[in-house]
Amino acid sequence: MARRSKRERVQPKSIVVFLFVAALVAVAIVLALRAMGGNIGTDSTTFVRSSVPVVIIRDETIDKRPAFGKVIYRADEGSVVTEGQEVAQVYKFSSSENMMQDLLERQQEIYRYQVDTIWKDVVNAELSSKEEAIDGKRDEIVAALQNPRKSDVLQLSRDLEAMIGDRKQFLQSSTQPDMRLQELYRSEQDYLASIESASEAVRATGSGMISYEFDEYSTLLNKQNLPRLRASDIQGTWDRKSFSQAAGAKEERPLYRLVNPNHFYLAIRTDGRDNYHMRVGSSYQIEFEGFYEKTYHATVLHATRGDNSVYILQIDDDVSPFLNLRRARVKLSGSFSGMSAPASALRTEYGMEGIVVQHDGENQFVAVDVLCEDGDRVIFQCEDARVKPGVRVIKGIEGG
Repeated sequence: MARRSKRERVQPKSIVVFLFVAALVAVAIVLALRAMGGNIGTDSTTFVRSSVPVVIIRDETIDKRPAFGKVIYRADEGSVVTEGQEVAQVYKFSSSENMMQDLLERQQEIYRYQVDTIWKDVVNAELSSKEEAIDGKRDEIVAALQNPRKSDVLQLSRDLEAMIGDRKQFLQSSTQPDMRLQELYRSEQDYLASIESASEAVRATGSGMISYEFDEYSTLLNKQNLPRLRASDIQGTWDRKSFSQAAGAKEERPLYRLVNPNHFYLAIRTDGRDNYHMRVGSSYQIEFEGFYEKTYHATVLHATRGDNSVYILQIDDDVSPFLNLRRARVKLSGSFSGMSAPASALRTEYGMEGIVVQHDGENQFVAVDVLCEDGDRVIFQCEDARVKPGVRVIKGIEGG
């Protein structure tokens, strides 16, 4: 009788245990590979950030003086003035303003007497041309007041004043005054002398580009305060929040600003999750939204990293397009080269940024100078001998 062969049966429980152990090993291998992070290499990249909000700060001084009335500006907005140059004439309140009104009325009376009495029956082509030009300039001012962003109302007013002065000179030189007109001339001179005694000629205290326009941030946002600017100052300016003024600020009024025409600053505020890693001395290219035809070169002047990072960039270029601009959006870019590692390997210990490398069988933290973090790679510099291309790095959240 033939013997039947026996086959050993594998228990289902053994298969489950085997598969479970294999899964644990696979997970351990994956976690170990993730923890390793990768090798240090060499790399270069172009860091680009679009539509970054910035606050513009100028190197400027503000001339303030006790409250005053009417102002006659002697220098054009945005022109470059020199120290000692007359930039404005200011008048005291009350009496001087009343005298100004009386003077204007007397000058109008002189003009009407000349035209309606002495020149009544005279047709003069030159005078008619001057009158038409004055009427046209007045129409320009009316239109400009309805849309002041598109026209320089101040310049138009100066043009009108010059044209009226030219007409006045023409009439005086072409008219033989009678006794009444002579009396009106003397009265006009008396008003002018009184007003002159109530006015002050203001001269520039230094050289620079002059502006008569101000905002409420001029005192806070200046070159002297750059190292002390906080993220809340920058964000508040961008959000157009009001800042309290120092006591006594209302007792004086700003008259003009003198601005360094050759450089200005950008303030950038980011939250603690940013990966800008701007370093003092590093350079970037800046394109302003609305000014794409020109690229500006900026250098990082101050950098404070934390939960709210603050970066101050200096641009050595013509300030005139930004003379009265406080907020803008820019495209920020820069090129960097150095050693590289996975961005996940970057960590902060002892208040320093660095990576953990395998050295002598141990995981050791080494501080590095981060140049740029872009995507999944971080580019850095480090003079420590433990950090060099080919060395394994440990993932930041796994290494110990």
